[in-house]
Amino acid sequence: MRKTSKTNCNLDARLLLTTGELQQLLGCGRCSAVKLGNQAGARVEIGSRVFWSQAKLREFLE
Repeated sequence: MRKTSKTNCNLDARLLLTTGELQQLLGCGRCSAVKLGNQAGARVEIGSRVFWSQAKLREFLE
């Protein structure tokens, strides 16, 4: 299986984030980022991959 390539796109301009990008955006560990993402209802599954909706997270945190 091919490794996912990374883009140089600004995180603020993206609709969906990977778990690593979510950690970077929130400044916390994986467990805390996943827990917060699930509480916000921001989990999006595409095939076997998991992404997080940035709009739902921002709405939840405000």
